[in-house]
Amino acid sequence: MNNIIIGNGIDIQFGGFEYTNKSIIERALLYLKTGDYSSEVYTKEIETWIYILYSVVPDFLNGDYDQLAVMKDEKEELDSFKRNYSKNTSISEIGFEYYFLLNELHCRKNKITNPERYYFQEFLRILFLDSTFNKGKINKLYLKFPTEVTNYIKSYDNIFTTNYDKNVELATGKNVLYLHGAFHVLDPVYDSNSFRNRLSDKPAEKTPIIKGFEHTFSNAITGSSGAFKLFSANQPELANSAIEKFAKGMQEKN
Repeated sequence: MNNIIIGNGIDIQFGGFEYTNKSIIERALLYLKTGDYSSEVYTKEIETWIYILYSVVPDFLNGDYDQLAVMKDEKEELDSFKRNYSKNTSISEIGFEYYFLLNELHCRKNKITNPERYYFQEFLRILFLDSTFNKGKINKLYLKFPTEVTNYIKSYDNIFTTNYDKNVELATGKNVLYLHGAFHVLDPVYDSNSFRNRLSDKPAEKTPIIKGFEHTFSNAITGSSGAFKLFSANQPELANSAIEKFAKGMQEKN
């Protein structure tokens, strides 16, 4: 069987500058500056936090945070960050996924724990997802795909993508496997029909989905490391498997 993995290059090819990292960061900051977002989804205070993280970039580059990177992936990502950036790097030139690494290590340095650390991470995630979504424009890029490109992709048996958008699926009419989640798929926590919401606490009832911002409640995965993304992608399946085994064990015990 023939397999193909499609990444962000296709969005930049047919969407241009709007879908580069620089544009995603600049658009996110513009949303915060102009108030072009829902305060029920994320808060303006995250703008201040992003600038705080950016202000300590020289300290990251000088090695002041080296001892705080304890996991193998964190060390590798920090080394990559130091290789790719300098003290002259602008705030929008830093890959938005690196902001999650900066957030984690800066919180450790300043002994910022949950729930504040979680809120910082979650607001960063939601903000960058919202900016990438670009008010739904991203899901219209398939209209620019030439027939030759569409037919080429369709020739593969299995289509994988690391993108969150639905363009390849809309263009080809074929099932696509979203390795990092997708804007149109709700996270199990927010999906009232998910196994997670069969449990007594029913988190979906406590967190209503805001119309027009459904993509920010999706299962799209963000993070600075591949290991984190793999863990996040597998987490729902692992959790469901564990609960099912527990339930089966209780039945057999009785």
